[in-house]
Amino acid sequence: MSIDVDHRARALRAWARGLLPLEAAVELLITALDGRLLDGPWIRKDEQGRVWFDPDVAAAEDGHLSGGERRILAVATSLAGEEHPVDLGDAITGLDHDELRLVLWAAAHAGGLEPDPRPKPPVFARAHAKRRRAHQPPDADATSAPAPGGDENHTDEEN
Repeated sequence: MSIDVDHRARALRAWARGLLPLEAAVELLITALDGRLLDGPWIRKDEQGRVWFDPDVAAAEDGHLSGGERRILAVATSLAGEEHPVDLGDAITGLDHDELRLVLWAAAHAGGLEPDPRPKPPVFARAHAKRRRAHQPPDADATSAPAPGGDENHTDEEN
């Protein structure tokens, strides 16, 4: 990031501090798409040098952005102002995985959730692993090993 972009990012974070939806919107603008959305007219600056995100200007964006840029901006705009709701189904369709993660993080942050630092497999990954195990041939050692998440003292005779 250039010095001007770094200054804008710091100023926007200071402006949004303490309001979770605004923090989430600002962080999304700063981190998604390598910060390209920090150059739009929706990033406002007054005579005193104060910087803020104007969701009304962002909502009026006239189409010069790419599809991904428009989607990220729409989510940030929705987070920053109740008068600009967004259909998340439309907004996340077509985002790459990195931008999708940022949008999901922003929604969680706006709602007061912070990521759990302990790694856990997502629900879909656990369900997929369970289906995969169900379709594998039995292993000779499988009868002696406890099932994942199961009780180590449980045996077939207890059924």
